[in-house]
Amino acid sequence: MIYPKGLANAADSVERIRCGLRINSRVSSPLVFTGIFSAEECYRIMGLSQNRRPRAGTMMYARPNIRKSTIAWIDIQEDSLWLYEKVWNTFQAVNRWFKYDLFGLVDEIQFAKYGVGDSFGWHLDAGGGQTSTRKLSMSVQLCDEDDYCGGDLELCACPQLDPRRRRGTIIVFPSFLAHQVTPVTLGTRYSLVAWAHGPVFR
Repeated sequence: MIYPKGLANAADSVERIRCGLRINSRVSSPLVFTGIFSAEECYRIMGLSQNRRPRAGTMMYARPNIRKSTIAWIDIQEDSLWLYEKVWNTFQAVNRWFKYDLFGLVDEIQFAKYGVGDSFGWHLDAGGGQTSTRKLSMSVQLCDEDDYCGGDLELCACPQLDPRRRRGTIIVFPSFLAHQVTPVTLGTRYSLVAWAHGPVFR
């Protein structure tokens, strides 16, 4: 095929860039790990939530009815230092697959309780303001899978997400992936959510 000179130069430039790209097939894939948190640690986390003020779950920059749940922010205190250390160490270990630039935890860790009828519609964890530097999200299963029905964590364009949800299982995924928690139909779902921040994408 014959290109005009300018177009040919542009095509050569694009090809050079393409050849120089380093491919990262994990950049938008959720990862599931079982048994990261022990049953004892899950119970300790639920105990931490009892010492924090419960409030209605909301979401910034979203319609008010997108989320129905109860949350508690687990701030950094003497009783929660171990949790922050474990969450951050886990993010660092899992990041060898994602290879993002991370600098730490900025948000407080969030405990969430979903009762019958509670859900969280499709949303992103990364958005405006402080959330714009969220790179990775982590969801920790605090209860056993037989404790509730429904309440599935689903990610857009990831129909084959590993269904394991035993107590202590974690799911880590890029914060820019759309995801939802389907309505709980029986029992109560307890989970922990944390975010690892890094320099803004550019």
